[in-house]
Amino acid sequence: MSASPVNWRHSAQLPGHEVSPGCVPLDGDPQRGVRDVSIPMYGWLQATVWDRYRLRPGTEITGPAVLEERESSCWFGPECCLRVDSDLTLLVGVER
Repeated sequence: MSASPVNWRHSAQLPGHEVSPGCVPLDGDPQRGVRDVSIPMYGWLQATVWDRYRLRPGTEITGPAVLEERESSCWFGPECCLRVDSDLTLLVGVER
């Protein structure tokens, strides 16, 4: 006797309400200065350094940029454009 594959798909829906992200940007200037960063295919560039916790919805940033958080930091090359969404999500576009 051969085994037959079994597939399951479950979904559930409950009445609810809009969920907010539960965080609010800190007050103050989000721009911290500039830093030299080594970016593959570009070499060393000066990047603007941003405090991730102070970015507000609607903020737009053009790379090169470094975003700093307590846990990590990340860089974005000169072809990147970032926008902070209404729920503080970073939306990143890449120009080619």
